Amino acid sequence: MDMFFYLNILRKRLFLIVSGVIIIMIISYYYNYHVLSNVYKSYSTIHIGAIKNDKDSSMGSDLGIADIMIIDYREFITSRMVLDDVVEQLKIQYGKKNLSYEVLKDNVFVNLRPNTRILEISFEDSDPVFSKVVAEEIKKSFVTKAKTLTSIDNTHVIDEPAVPKVPERPVRRNNILFSLIASLAIMSGLSILIELLDNRIRSQENLEMVSKIKVLATIPEVEFEKKKKKISLFSMKSKYILGETKK
Repeated sequence: MDMFFYLNILRKRLFLIVSGVIIIMIISYYYNYHVLSNVYKSYSTIHIGAIKNDKDSSMGSDLGIADIMIIDYREFITSRMVLDDVVEQLKIQYGKKNLSYEVLKDNVFVNLRPNTRILEISFEDSDPVFSKVVAEEIKKSFVTKAKTLTSIDNTHVIDEPAVPKVPERPVRRNNILFSLIASLAIMSGLSILIELLDNRIRSQENLEMVSKIKVLATIPEVEFEKKKKKISLFSMKSKYILGETKK
C-alpha cells in the first residue's frame, strides 16, 4: 500500500471527513466563546535592593545573597502574613466577604525576571478591575512587611498594577487552530481505519489486491422485468473471472 492508496481512501471518505471537521469546529467554537471565561492578569514589578546593615558587601556578593533570598520571597508573598492582610483590606474597603486566603493564594503568581533582582507579582481573575485591586493590595502588603521583617532593604516599585484590557487566557485563536488541525488528523485517521477494517470486496481493485491475481473479464449484472419484479441473474452486481495469462 502506497501513498496513492491512502489518498484514494481520503477522497472516497471526503464527505465523512468534512462533516466530522465541521461538527468538531462548531463544538470548539461554542466551548471557546460561550463556556470558557476570560482570565485577566494584573501585575506589579518590584526591585529587590541592598542588604540591610551590610555597607561593606560588594555588589557581587550582594547580588548573590539576593538571588538566594528570592526563593524565600516567593514563599513570603504567598504566606498568610501577607495574604491575610490583603483579605482583611478587601473585606473592609470593597465588601468582599466571601474572600479567603486559599482563594487568593491559588491565583497569586510570583516570578523572577531572568538575570535580575526584579520580582513580578501578579494576580489573575475573571474581573479585570478586581485583579488590579488585589494586585495593588498585595504589592502594598509585601512592601510594608518586607522592610520590617526581612534583611533586604530598598525595595522599589517599578510598575504599578493596572487594569488589564486584554485577557491573559484563553488564547481563542490558538485553540480554534489547534481544533482544526486535530479534527483533520482525527477524521482522516478514522477514515483510513474504517477502510482497513472493511474486508468486503467492493471493486476490481480490491479483488486483485486480495487475490494477487489479475481480473481477466467482468460479467455485468443482467436484469429483466417479470410481473413488475426485477430478477437478477447473479447475486452480485458484477462477477469477475480471475486467471493468469500465459506469456
